[in-house]
Amino acid sequence: EALAAEVPRQIANGFTIYKVAMAVVFLPFTNVLVTILNKLIPVREVDESLIEVRYMDPSLLETPELALQAVAHENMRITERINSMLNQALPILSKGSETDIVKLEELKAEITQIHDFVLIYLRQVSKSEMSDSQGNWLMNSISVVNHLENIGDILEVDLPALCRLRIKQELTIPEEMYTDLADIMEKTAEAFDKTMHAFENLDVNTAQKIIRMKSEFNEITEEKKNNQAKLILSEEHDMDIYRLEIAMIDLLKGIFYHTKR
Repeated sequence: EALAAEVPRQIANGFTIYKVAMAVVFLPFTNVLVTILNKLIPVREVDESLIEVRYMDPSLLETPELALQAVAHENMRITERINSMLNQALPILSKGSETDIVKLEELKAEITQIHDFVLIYLRQVSKSEMSDSQGNWLMNSISVVNHLENIGDILEVDLPALCRLRIKQELTIPEEMYTDLADIMEKTAEAFDKTMHAFENLDVNTAQKIIRMKSEFNEITEEKKNNQAKLILSEEHDMDIYRLEIAMIDLLKGIFYHTKR
């Protein structure tokens, strides 16, 4: 369970030593799995009015390697939007409004559309004759784009819920709480950026660094939670503020989980 690809050339798509081993075991069955997976992938109807495909040209389908590289470029467009949402997360939590939430929803709508375009394109790619490693790359690409959308879902659904709770209860985020969350956000954003760098550049060294970040991230989040629990026990902290902070920490842990996958 770490950020490693199932095969070396797809190191950025999975980043776990376990997955590499599994890829070796199942490599002879990759094309069969691709066929099955192709039938199981649910793809929504795509509203092309929101955003257009930029890299996934139908002419590339005859060359799976180029087509899969095009998919990687489209995934980086999702990355740009997630980075924008991450940058807005703490400001929205602390003093955001419904207007800010709408902006998040607009970004997520674009993420969803690119996600669906990618899945449709990967279905077409899977019909081409591929090597086992290319088939494995295709499955990794599906995993990556799904994890990216899951991160978008967290930021679109859970973050606005916390923002609205803060507004409803008329809470003011203490400076100490904001600083604690900023520390965790920094680690989350760092892991996400390194993940996508490794994915785009097939960078094994960066992938290995992200593997080591897991324990550090867990230590930071647990330390912050324990500090807040001590304040609650000493009656020096507002209970609603405590719940809000713990919920935001769990939100960031959810994002980190999808990042390291």
